[in-house]
Amino acid sequence: MISHRVTGGGGVDLHVVEAGDPKGRPIVFIHGWSQSHLAWRAQLEGERLKGFRLIAFDLRGHGVSAAPEAASQYQDGAYWAGDVLAVIRALKLVEPVLVGWSYGTIVIGDFLRRHRDVRLGGVVTVCGATVMGRVENSYPPGAALKAFAGPLVGTDRTAELSAAIGFVRAAQHVAPAPEALAAQVGWMMWTRPDVRRNMSARLEDMRPDLSNARCPLMVMQGVEDRVVIAAQAQGLAALRPDAKLMMMQGIGHQPFAEDPDAFDKAIALFAAGHA
Repeated sequence: MISHRVTGGGGVDLHVVEAGDPKGRPIVFIHGWSQSHLAWRAQLEGERLKGFRLIAFDLRGHGVSAAPEAASQYQDGAYWAGDVLAVIRALKLVEPVLVGWSYGTIVIGDFLRRHRDVRLGGVVTVCGATVMGRVENSYPPGAALKAFAGPLVGTDRTAELSAAIGFVRAAQHVAPAPEALAAQVGWMMWTRPDVRRNMSARLEDMRPDLSNARCPLMVMQGVEDRVVIAAQAQGLAALRPDAKLMMMQGIGHQPFAEDPDAFDKAIALFAAGHA
């Protein structure tokens, strides 16, 4: 696996990793709230996607990317859009497929809103959040988000750690094995509470940007998701008649970890143009 440092929006230093075939179609994996590029380990290290050029990066404030102090660096979508554009340009990616998990879908929406001139090979939302902070025409948060989000944006570090453990357990329909649980909690705790809080303070509706994307769209959703309710995926797909909707039975908020074989097969077919 190759590591890169890329200067993103506003000059932030981003950690980027690359695996697979450098001559294959590029797939850019964008992780979710308080996670890291390590969420995509099964994809980066597996066999099914090795014919593609696989890119993943730590979002600003996450993993080993830089974490600016200013709230505006997380609340202004132009910065998130600039990060994605910087990765595409720095690695010279031609028509990449963007795969956004959870909050990563919001980041893709930021990019589409501001850089519609960049040609993409496709967009995949994975248990994707499409609206933030809006009461009208919105969706209620999942039970896990309601239960654990408060301590994760607070100042009590003991409560934060307990909430991180609970959140990771609830994110999958079947709780992960102890080793996987410990790893996820570890990289979740890389993210400062103020970063989580500032990211969560946005008022956004990305449905128009996602549904009007000038490229193929696939919407993947775990039916048992307790973080982002399945109605968000169904609502997005309904706005785009040609969208590919994949509802995964018995799967929670992490299809790529809960059933990596099915997930990777779907991504490979979509990226190859045969969804």
